[in-house]
Amino acid sequence: MKDILKNPLIHAPDILDELDSELRKQGFAGATNIPRIVYLAATTRMFAEPVSLVVMGPSGSGKTHSIESGLQFIPPDAIESIAGMSEKALPYLSGLSLKNRVLYLGEAAGMADGNGRAFLRQLMTEGKLDYLTVQKTSTGMKGEKLPTVEGPISFMMATTANHIHHEDQSRMLTLNLDENPDRIREALRNKAIGRSKAEVKLDLEPWYELHNYIADKKMNIIIPYAEEIVDYIDVESLKIQRDFPKLLSTIKACALVHFSHREQDGDGNILANEQDYKTAYELLNEPISHGLEKSVRLGVVEVVEAVQHMAKTGMTADGVSQSQLAEHMKKDRSVVGRNIHAAVNQGYLTNENPGQGREAKVKLGSRKLPTGNALPSPEELFKKNENFSVQINSEAKSIKEYSFSELPW
Repeated sequence: MKDILKNPLIHAPDILDELDSELRKQGFAGATNIPRIVYLAATTRMFAEPVSLVVMGPSGSGKTHSIESGLQFIPPDAIESIAGMSEKALPYLSGLSLKNRVLYLGEAAGMADGNGRAFLRQLMTEGKLDYLTVQKTSTGMKGEKLPTVEGPISFMMATTANHIHHEDQSRMLTLNLDENPDRIREALRNKAIGRSKAEVKLDLEPWYELHNYIADKKMNIIIPYAEEIVDYIDVESLKIQRDFPKLLSTIKACALVHFSHREQDGDGNILANEQDYKTAYELLNEPISHGLEKSVRLGVVEVVEAVQHMAKTGMTADGVSQSQLAEHMKKDRSVVGRNIHAAVNQGYLTNENPGQGREAKVKLGSRKLPTGNALPSPEELFKKNENFSVQINSEAKSIKEYSFSELPW
């Protein structure tokens, strides 16, 4: 392996800013939150509790592009990409190791329903998959345990659906694409001038080298303020028990990729700092808040507010049709329909004309739009714990005080 100190990423104060800069060279339009989350989630493949995610959005909106833009910074041998998966493919897997790897399914439509998802859930939750089956032999049917499929894995997929089975979705971080038309125009403009992922090749060797280095060293990360985060979290929703580990793993991944800029304790553990929480908060507060129903994604908010406005002006005494709403909002009818469907499912609107093939006609539902946050802001968290942070920093020793040969890992 090359001298890691010669890798320019080691000296970058914020690697995610570097990632953003590289993506802009390829014409990535809009916020780069999803590729950055994908990059950190892929880094968690090394942990006992990796982060899995699903990206949702209309057909052609750039879901796959967003995932693959982030995954390109991860060595290809750490990723298993598949186009589809039959119901019992996972338990019969042989000759292919998934342990501490990223399993990427480009489109959820390529994943069978039924037991196939149950097997995937077991692999995501327990970090391994055990399966008993029956084999036909010359002496009759015989029960047999198939070889254990070893994990853990970081699973990623895209889907056009507004939601997937709740048992699947509860195990994944749900990310929604930005529907802002300005993003689409920016993407088209970049494509027009030849600035695209297909046409602009990046030098990814430094990224692969960094990833392989931290994977090989198996550095341990400690979050000194992890317990303090719990004091601020609303525990009414049981889903927080699955989302909280995702937050912790993301903080650890952020500290890990910035290990040369982080302090360590007397045992050689890397200490996640305030910046690591700030990064995780900026990337995950919105999707976790949506998942816990502390807030609602922008597209749903816009259709509900549009119905509210039309109701106040008397335009829709008997309900608003999808076509009327799309015309009023000056948005694509299919995008509006997708957001109406989500709003109805969540109780913010009611559909007065249900049925397959019928145009939705909606009124305001019984639920009010929430406007809260699931996670404490960095200011809240660290203002209360200023003395705690000072104590940790005074006891820690900067990695820069050592030569790399002297480090314990």
